[in-house]
Order: sequence, then structure tokens, then C-alpha cells
Amino acid sequence: MKFSEAERLILINQYQILSMLTTDSHEKEYYDLGREALEEGYEQLYDEFLPSVAAPLSSDVFHLVFDILDVYRTIHYYVINNPDDVEVTANPGSTFAGFDGNEETEYLALTRFVVNKMGRYDEQASLGSDDFNSHRPMVEKYQHMIEAWKSLGGYSAKLTKEQVLLLLATK
Repeated sequence: MKFSEAERLILINQYQILSMLTTDSHEKEYYDLGREALEEGYEQLYDEFLPSVAAPLSSDVFHLVFDILDVYRTIHYYVINNPDDVEVTANPGSTFAGFDGNEETEYLALTRFVVNKMGRYDEQASLGSDDFNSHRPMVEKYQHMIEAWKSLGGYSAKLTKEQVLLLLATK
């Protein structure tokens, strides 16, 4: 990892502050070592003293997560307005399953962040999925659902029973 001189000075200052603020002797030593590595320019050691930062999320992942949450919000509103429609309400697909924790981790992590931490799409939080881990790949199915949903009017759609069933049957 390479830093400009200004970035190194900022980090050195941060480590110095953190070292002064901590009461834990091990943390103080860690911050002092990190500061010294930065002061001396030991680039090969920077990673040992800096938290890992994930690569930025692709806009494709971001848009798919928000689009599928919107699809399920539309389905949720249909269920709320038609509680006696057992064909839809009893359909296991009418509840957002989430994403596969092993193969779709970026999607899963973003969903958890948006719903659990930001408090958006709160109707999904209360539906009892396994913390949005579907335990099976879902992205391809969701892509098809989103296409179908958009063809039905997308965000402004007030779906009929037939349209909801069409979405739920999407493979």
C-alpha cells in the first residue's frame, strides 16, 4: 500500500491521538508501532497496522439489491391489501428469501446493511427469513423477476393477483 506524504502525516497524527486516548497497554503499543512504521516509510508493514477496507461495491450489485427489495415491497403491499388471497399469501415465494451466504455474499451483506442497520425496507425485516440467507443462489431468479416487474410498471405498479403470481412463478 502506498500513501502520499500528506496521507502518511494524517495517519501518523491519527495513530498518535489513538495512542494517547487508549488506556489499554497493548492497544497503545499497536498504535505506537503503526505510527512508527508510517513515520519511517515501512510500506511493506502498513497492512499490519491498517484496517482492511472492502473494495467498492459494483453498481450492478447495488441496483439489483434495491430493485429486488422494491419488487418484494410491491408484493408485500399486495399481500397487506389482500390478506384473504391464500394463493399468494401461502406461496413461499411471496416472502423475500435473501441471497446465498456462500455465493452471493456482496448482495447478502448489502441487504443486511440496508434493512437491519439503515432501517429501510423494514417490512422485509419482520418476515422471518434466515437473516436474508437463502442458502441457495437467487441472483439469476431475481434478475428475471425484476425484468418482469419492470415490464408490469415497476415502481408505480399496483399489481393484480395474476401479476403477483406471474412474478412468483418467474424462474
